[in-house]
Amino acid sequence: NRRTGPQPHTMRSASVVLLLSLVAYTLATSGVDVSSAVYENVWSCLKTNGFHYGIIRAFQSTGHPDTTGVHTIYNAWSAMDDVDIYMFPRCCSSPASQVDDMLNYLAQYNIHSPGTKPGTYGMVWLDIEAPSLWSGDKNENVNFISGLISALQAKGQHVGVYTSASQWDPITGGWGGAGNLPLWYAHYDGNPSFSDFRAFGGWSHPNIKQYQGTTGLCSAGIDKNWYPDGEESFLEFRRKFNISSPVDALPQRAQLTFNATAHRAHEKHERSEALRRFREGQKKKL
Repeated sequence: NRRTGPQPHTMRSASVVLLLSLVAYTLATSGVDVSSAVYENVWSCLKTNGFHYGIIRAFQSTGHPDTTGVHTIYNAWSAMDDVDIYMFPRCCSSPASQVDDMLNYLAQYNIHSPGTKPGTYGMVWLDIEAPSLWSGDKNENVNFISGLISALQAKGQHVGVYTSASQWDPITGGWGGAGNLPLWYAHYDGNPSFSDFRAFGGWSHPNIKQYQGTTGLCSAGIDKNWYPDGEESFLEFRRKFNISSPVDALPQRAQLTFNATAHRAHEKHERSEALRRFREGQKKKL
């Protein structure tokens, strides 16, 4: 009699392929990056949805620190396993001054790297994109990026680069001088894998992929990111670049108190700045 269903060895092969696919999917770490305020309940929701690390904007392309980033760092540690920050610099004024402005602003809220949770972060990712915001002189752009890297490393920061070939090449002319740094690249193909990656800018292998752009989830706007081989491999990647994992988190009650203190300090600072600007305006009128 002719068999009409799959042969036993075919079924076994299909089962093995499915199992390997499930294992490959399981051995991966998903994360998000954000550029606006995200609160603790949202981070908890994101964790429930399978995201385990957050990358938070700490400096804006306007040339100023992101005032919401400090609070979002504290909030992220309430649920995430790892937290990094990213810096969107402004070309091409003093790179060292921009680095100082960002780190000093973070320090006002007791956020340091290296440091202890929740007032810390792992890496600083330089956001190199949007060619229209950069100089038409590629050498000037390269010198500026190189200056940012040097200034951050001089401050003991662990630096990586966020970019893609379509952004890096028009900005730097394909410069390979940052190819020794970790690469977080963007390609919005909806595919959490490195199968699409093609070497550029001195990088032959990426470290993180941003595979989906602005997406609404848990009442927040996020970008989705992916790193293969699970939590242990992600930590190995961080250790490779001498990133020590922060010490165990403070008890939840202490975290919440610390977070609230940061919010109050920020509000007090903003009120003081507003009052100072008002007084200066009054003096000018006189």
